[in-house]
Amino acid sequence: MKLIGTGRSLAQVMGSANGEFAIAMTGGSISGLLVALAGTDIGDALLIYITGDGRIPIRCATGRLTLQNGDGRLDRSFMDTQKSVLHFSGNVGLRTQAVKIVITADAKDFSLLNLHAPVVMQGKIRSPKFSIDRLIPIPTPDFGGADDMDCSGRITQLLAD
Repeated sequence: MKLIGTGRSLAQVMGSANGEFAIAMTGGSISGLLVALAGTDIGDALLIYITGDGRIPIRCATGRLTLQNGDGRLDRSFMDTQKSVLHFSGNVGLRTQAVKIVITADAKDFSLLNLHAPVVMQGKIRSPKFSIDRLIPIPTPDFGGADDMDCSGRITQLLAD
């Protein structure tokens, strides 16, 4: 993390911040239902909802937030799980406490009912609203086929920049 800001409170400092914040991880787990919903995989989400949620392994994840005058942009942000690769892009306004993040997913396996649409998280940081970015959500099959990310290469590149 490398941030510079001015102010009399942490909120003012972050609202004027310039710099960047980067994070990388390997291992861990996440809710299978969250991954299915982020990938708009209706079939998987319904099955998990009926049979019960379980944890799925996270292979790796990276994220970088570049800040200029308290306005941040997500860059090189993804999470590689056993089921899919989730990509995150968007903006965060620390002064206004507004967020708009778009989550897209590349499935690794077959899904019968997928909306093929990004999930949008938008609103205030403390209480964002989630929506599907598609006018007419018609589920169709997704044959998957996304490859595992080169975790060590991506993490090395992120931390070197």
